[in-house]
Amino acid sequence: MKIFSPLLACVVVLGCSGRALSTEYLSNLSESTSGTLVVDGSRKVAQSFWSGSGSYSLISIILLMSPESANSDPLHVSLFSSSGEEVGSWLGDLGTGDPYSSAGGQHTWTPGASINLSSNTKYWIVLDTTESEHGYAWNYTSSMSASSEDGWSIPATNTYAVDTGSGWNYSDGRPQQIAVTASVVPEPGSVFLVSAGVLVCLAVVRLWRRQADAAPL
Repeated sequence: MKIFSPLLACVVVLGCSGRALSTEYLSNLSESTSGTLVVDGSRKVAQSFWSGSGSYSLISIILLMSPESANSDPLHVSLFSSSGEEVGSWLGDLGTGDPYSSAGGQHTWTPGASINLSSNTKYWIVLDTTESEHGYAWNYTSSMSASSEDGWSIPATNTYAVDTGSGWNYSDGRPQQIAVTASVVPEPGSVFLVSAGVLVCLAVVRLWRRQADAAPL
């Protein structure tokens, strides 16, 4: 048992230090809903947010939706960069959701491929659909409050945008209701420290093994 104790300790420590933890960095889902914006075949809706002080990998985005009549065409959720303060270039899709008839509430969207987020950068969540009969109702709140970590935030200016076919029109305040979960991308220095820790652990285990072999039975 003495031989394996240091090895077990090293595995636990290195596993914790090298693991990318999933964290909900930003959410205004608990704020009171003031109304909805409908996303349909003639209207796209976008909501902006600022990332925090690190580099991140996007895990999921949660949208607070209201019940709607049955839709035949799915809702599409994508992430875009920001060009200045406005919607910029497409970065990736977060899958295609199933049409829902009465299931309002929180709907989670996950990227089909890795989407990395830079530090202190503005991004846009864009919703669109080809549905023309009913559409999808995305909740918004009049509150600018949000729970956040690591400097993430919802901007007070150019907060959300609507495109009805002639380009994006931007508005301040009254954000759509979202939550963003991500994991921190390790810095090169952190990777070096973990690698160095592995070497130290191997040396410790080798030393303990020698001592155990030399100990009298």
